[in-house]
Amino acid sequence: MLGAALAPAFASADTGGQRRRSIATAEALYRALTAKDLDAFAAVWAPDAISRMPVTPPGEIHGRDGIVEGIGFFFMVVGEVRMTWQIRPLLNPHEVVSTWTMEAPLLAGGVYRNRGAQIMRIHGDQIVDNTEFLDTAAFLKAFGQQ
Repeated sequence: MLGAALAPAFASADTGGQRRRSIATAEALYRALTAKDLDAFAAVWAPDAISRMPVTPPGEIHGRDGIVEGIGFFFMVVGEVRMTWQIRPLLNPHEVVSTWTMEAPLLAGGVYRNRGAQIMRIHGDQIVDNTEFLDTAAFLKAFGQQ
């Protein structure tokens, strides 16, 4: 009962349009992945961002440079990236949750298919904290021997 009473007030505490910016930042992340645009991908991450994949290697990456390096490797080993995604704002205007699907041909042969969910905390127009859950078996099948 108390949670229901507090939720509308907390949800409306979005001064300055942060909720809109948070959704737009998440959209920009997925557009950059689909376009394999490393500069656009880097632009959505704060310099000291943390990205966690609790059940998938590498587990946790600290800093924009490390996050960008990891996706740069991905871009080098896949062809066209096809994705679908849905983004939903959370009560905190700095947070969104998203679900996504991805399919990309591997340049060495085969196709990488995965799906996941992630929670992003965003300040301004940059992701400061990301926690992502994806199909670890699919990830390891495609990239475990790299």
